[in-house]
Amino acid sequence: MKQPRWLQITIFLVFAIIVLLPILFMVFGSFWADGQLSLSSYRELLFDKRQIGLIKNSFGLSFGATLLSLAIGVPLAFLSAKTNLWGRKLLGIAYLIPILIPPYMHAIVWTHLLSKNGLINQCIAQLFSLKETPFDIYGLPGAIFVLTLAYFPFVSLLTVSGLRSIDRRMEEASLLHHGPWKTIKGITLPLIAPHILCGALFVFIFSVINFGVPDILRLRVYPLEVFIQFRAYYNEKAAMALSLPLVALTFLLIVLQKWYMKDRSYVNLTSGFEETKCYHLGQLQGLACIFAFGVLFLSVVTPIAVLLKVAGPLSTYVKVLETSKTQIGYSIVLALFGGLSMVCLAFFISYFIEKMSGQARTLAEFATLIPFAIPATVLGIGMIKVWNRPITDVIYGSSLIIILGYVAHFIPSPPELLLQP
Repeated sequence: MKQPRWLQITIFLVFAIIVLLPILFMVFGSFWADGQLSLSSYRELLFDKRQIGLIKNSFGLSFGATLLSLAIGVPLAFLSAKTNLWGRKLLGIAYLIPILIPPYMHAIVWTHLLSKNGLINQCIAQLFSLKETPFDIYGLPGAIFVLTLAYFPFVSLLTVSGLRSIDRRMEEASLLHHGPWKTIKGITLPLIAPHILCGALFVFIFSVINFGVPDILRLRVYPLEVFIQFRAYYNEKAAMALSLPLVALTFLLIVLQKWYMKDRSYVNLTSGFEETKCYHLGQLQGLACIFAFGVLFLSVVTPIAVLLKVAGPLSTYVKVLETSKTQIGYSIVLALFGGLSMVCLAFFISYFIEKMSGQARTLAEFATLIPFAIPATVLGIGMIKVWNRPITDVIYGSSLIIILGYVAHFIPSPPELLLQP
């Protein structure tokens, strides 16, 4: 059944106005000064010595979190999907819980535990009579640790999807001739490599555009510097100039990820040809349990326990609900409307992209991926430039601008993720 042309044009026009227009305003605005094209903002920043520190911190944070997420996420996925690990069904659900905890909440929890006056530091210092506390969560290593605990589930989720898509007959044929270790190395890992790489790229991108964790842990990175340039110095062009190289690199990684994944599904909710092959751990059962549930203890149990302890008794919750029920209700309503708007727009965009072919489809897919590479601070600045005008004050001065912000920031959704089984 042929879809109405007017509906397709309307959907993509809405997407362009809400999502792409703020980005274009910021990009072209950074090259415009005194009514003409200018590279002054970029010349000033290129010779700024702070750029070296920002590059080192931003990419050190992203690479560190990505590598550590791979080291945790891939084995965890294999243990939950392909072995007889004790409690693996619980593990298969619980490892997703860290995604529900905002990264900045992870950062707050671990500053409470591992700052110089933190609970763990104080206990260790008293136990071993140390003059100085052994750990300091502030800085690059601490930020890598926190972002890993927040983002490793993306690696595990996509790796599990890859493992479930493997035809069991291929593994069984290899097992007959080569045994388990060579099968894992020669068959399983090469087949799931695209999913592993996809998870790693997601972690890298989320880490490089994250603002909250570096801010709390006092680490100067590009998103934080962008915010400072805009908020403290009111220098919009410098803010955009700072973020443009970061956006270009992130978008390049997204394009590479899209090319490498090709037509593979990002998340597979069904198994492969049959039930996946199960490997018996034997004597490694104990070590595997310690690793798997140790990760859950750090990423799930510890944050929840600390938050409950800091929050105090039940009366605290009652008081908060009484004093903030209006704000809480307002946030929930905005989230609902934002989520519904996003789902509707994303569904139609994905549906129309699936019906396209050739260069039109490629261009549309890349257009939907662009917001994924934009830090929230940069997108927010662009939205201010677009909507803070007398003619659009009815939008900017109302709750609608927040809903538009939700849609613009979270709309990226590869069509395979929505429409493939």
